[in-house]
Amino acid sequence: MQMSTQHSSTHRSALTSVLVCVAIAAPLATLAACGNKPGPRMAVMRVTHRLTEDKKHETEVPVGGELANDLPFNAGTGYAWTAKGFDTKVLALQSQESRSETTDGRTGGPMIEHFVFKGVKEGETTITFELRRPWEKNVAANETRTMKVKVTKPSGAK
Repeated sequence: MQMSTQHSSTHRSALTSVLVCVAIAAPLATLAACGNKPGPRMAVMRVTHRLTEDKKHETEVPVGGELANDLPFNAGTGYAWTAKGFDTKVLALQSQESRSETTDGRTGGPMIEHFVFKGVKEGETTITFELRRPWEKNVAANETRTMKVKVTKPSGAK
């Protein structure tokens, strides 16, 4: 009986060693297999602004960096924010989406129009945001906000 317990203990010890080796080797093998693939994306600098009732805003963003702008409006009114007038050689619109500011699921509540721009090359441009109903062609915007953007060299660039 003594021999059986010793054999069982040795067997468990060997099994534990194998499991530890597999637990260490599997992730290392996965990393080695990824050796020729690009690494994780570098973090992109993002500057976020909530454009309030102040009509004019100014900011800087590096080339390759992102600029996010949030503009409030009320859903159900037919009004929507648009971005126009900016130099697309300096700044590119990456995305635009509407987000609810409520979590209760009701319709017609406060919303945010979320714009994301990317700095393309050094320079200055001005974005004009207009809150209007898209079907009203010859009507002035209900609200207008502007943002002067200076796109600069990325930090560390020569």
